[in-house]
Amino acid sequence: MIISHKHQFIIINIPKTGTLSILNTLFRSNIHIDISGNGSMDKEYYVHDSASSVKHKLLASGFDWNKYVSYVRIRNPWQRYVSYFMWTHKHIKYCTENPTIINELDKKALKSILSVQEHYDNCDKKILKHYINSIANQSHYFLENGQCIVNNIQKFENLQNDFKTFCNSLNIQNIELLQLNKNKDYIYKDFYNQELIDIVADKEKYVIDKWRYEY
Repeated sequence: MIISHKHQFIIINIPKTGTLSILNTLFRSNIHIDISGNGSMDKEYYVHDSASSVKHKLLASGFDWNKYVSYVRIRNPWQRYVSYFMWTHKHIKYCTENPTIINELDKKALKSILSVQEHYDNCDKKILKHYINSIANQSHYFLENGQCIVNNIQKFENLQNDFKTFCNSLNIQNIELLQLNKNKDYIYKDFYNQELIDIVADKEKYVIDKWRYEY
């Protein structure tokens, strides 16, 4: 997540919805950022904390969630899981090519990913199924007790225009959104069979129904 006490906004970052692009673009602008979260889940603020988690952490620090304008980006669920799958493969390649510069967290992540691949004999659909079953669904990031607590739900598919709208709300102009951590081109449907299509449809039913996403 990204928090600016000065501008009074909070951005909740669902994994694989443009987090790195948004974060680095804001860092290069004149927008004051107080908290940007850490890549490690054992730190006070995690970059992919849910809205509910951020809300309670702010309260513990004497801040009122309701005084901030909050944002979250959602994405076609079938595309998001494949994007995560593709990112892990890129992460493996990076770590294996740069073994001397990865930290202990990266080593643990790499070991976990490699163990999954070894267990499934590098079968893409089985690995994807593992990720679908183990990653939190998108509604987890903005619902609390079944209620949406985020003011603005934006769509990854409209990332550029929504970012411009966000900047305009802060009277910030001429900020070009960077495109970072982008996977190579692929057709996400190539990774699915009917079983996986149905698993995602069930797991992401809230987002799919409310925002009319289609496979």
